[in-house]
Amino acid sequence: MITANAEVEQDDPSDSMAELLLPKSELSAPRARAMLAKLLERVDGGERFTEAGSIVLAELVANAVAHGTRRGDRFIVRLRVNAVRLRIEVHDRSTKEPVVRALAPMAENGRGMQLVSSLSQSWGCRLRAPGVGKAVWAVIPPSQGSC
Repeated sequence: MITANAEVEQDDPSDSMAELLLPKSELSAPRARAMLAKLLERVDGGERFTEAGSIVLAELVANAVAHGTRRGDRFIVRLRVNAVRLRIEVHDRSTKEPVVRALAPMAENGRGMQLVSSLSQSWGCRLRAPGVGKAVWAVIPPSQGSC
C-alpha cells in the first residue's frame, strides 16, 4: 500500500517543465534521462538534482516499460523543477501500483522502488481517469553538495 498518494502538485511560476511521449522500448530510459539533463541545464542549480533524479527517472521509466505498457503502447514522462525540488511523473496504462518489496540480499532484481523510496523526499501513485491507467510520481530534493 502506498501511503504518499495524497500529495497535490503545487503550481509554481518558477517551475521549468518538460514532457515526453515514449514507446515501450529499452531506449526510453536513456531518452528520458537526456530530456532531464537538458531541463536541468536551464535551471539555476539544476545540477543538484542530476544524480538522484537520473536514477529515479530511470527506475520509473523501467517500471513503465516492464509493467505498465504492452507492445505498441506509449507512456508519458513529465518533469517539473525549480530551486527546491524536482518532480518526476510517469503516466502509463496499468492500474497496478508499484510496491517497495523486501528482498533477499542476493536477489537479482526488484530493487527499483527501494531506490525510488530512498532517493525521494516523497513518492506515490494516483489513478488517472477510469480505464486510462496511473501516474507514479516522485519528488527529489536538491543534493547538499558544494555547488
